[in-house]
Amino acid sequence: MNRNILLFFLVSFCSFSCAKKVALTIKEPVEETTVATTAIIPVKDLAPKMTFEKRLLDLGTIKKGDKIPLSYTFKNTGDADLEIDLISVCDCTEVLERPYSAIKPGESGTITAIFDSNQKDESETIEIDIWLKNIDPVLDMPVLERVKYVFEFE
Repeated sequence: MNRNILLFFLVSFCSFSCAKKVALTIKEPVEETTVATTAIIPVKDLAPKMTFEKRLLDLGTIKKGDKIPLSYTFKNTGDADLEIDLISVCDCTEVLERPYSAIKPGESGTITAIFDSNQKDESETIEIDIWLKNIDPVLDMPVLERVKYVFEFE
């Protein structure tokens, strides 16, 4: 009896805590009879994964006024199409090219930008945020990827 109550609470908990579910029938012996019980098992969501050749570009020592090209090449090493929704940069950086169509698993893409050092007064590490249309199955939010570049003024 206690075992059936525990199983009931386990099934109830799983059914309220999982977004995608699969029904599984478990047969357990009870006093020489068989009782069928349904348990809910979560299904793994498919997700893309941006694997960059380099996430950090070191521009080295530069002069104020230099305009430096940036290039970030990545591969979708996940198991779902990867779609970029938005690339967020500071005023000193302009995105020149990016993929607008879906990147299939195993395919690659490149994001190119240009850094205008006139917009900066001191050495710094700059972040570029890449928001995907894909939803993180754990956080239930759009996936955020981040790349950076660093520079030193003379």
